Amino acid sequence: MRIFQQLVEVNSSFDRVMTGLKRLEAVPFFQRDLIQHALSDVEIARVHANREFFDNFEAIVENDAKWAYRFQRRFDTAQGSGRYLSRSPRFRGKTEAKGPATEGTRRRF
Repeated sequence: MRIFQQLVEVNSSFDRVMTGLKRLEAVPFFQRDLIQHALSDVEIARVHANREFFDNFEAIVENDAKWAYRFQRRFDTAQGSGRYLSRSPRFRGKTEAKGPATEGTRRRF
C-alpha cells in the first residue's frame, strides 16, 4: 500500500511543479515559450515515472499470479488423497468427500 501512496505523492509533486511553472508564465520577465517547454518536459517526466511504475507493477502482479496458481495446484494435489475442491462455480469454496459411504455429500471447507 505504501508504494501507491508514494506514487500519489510523486504525482502531487509533479502537479505542484506544473502549477508553479504556470504562475511564472504570467510574469513578463520569463519567456513564455521556455515555460511551456518546461511544462512539456515535466509532463513527459510524469508519464515516464508512471509508466515505469505500472510496467514493474504488472510484472509483480504476474509473478504473484504464477505463485498463487502453483500454490493452488499443490494444494489441490495434496487434497487429492481424500478430498478435492470442487471446480463447479456453484460449489466454489466447498469440498466433496470421496468414498462409498459419503458419495455426493457436500460440506463447507
